[in-house]
Amino acid sequence: ETPIVSKPIYYFTKDMKFGDKNEEVKALQECLIYLGFMKAGLNTSYFGNITKNAVIKFQESQPEILKKAGITHGTGLVRSVTRGVLNNLFKK
Repeated sequence: ETPIVSKPIYYFTKDMKFGDKNEEVKALQECLIYLGFMKAGLNTSYFGNITKNAVIKFQESQPEILKKAGITHGTGLVRSVTRGVLNNLFKK
């Protein structure tokens, strides 16, 4: 049974990539868990393979990201376009 998770409220300001470890990564993970791209309990603040794969799945679920970033597949990098979509979903 999946626990009810309240929607995170966050505004992302930094680019994020594999190897990063900070509070913004933790917020990213909480958003990816909320959206169903990561399993609950994996919000460790470390941007590893699990987070990268979840970002790729998220990017590929959002045609707007692929189109605006000029990519055909998710990259796993959180830059301005991906950040903008996340901010639209999770800002107050």
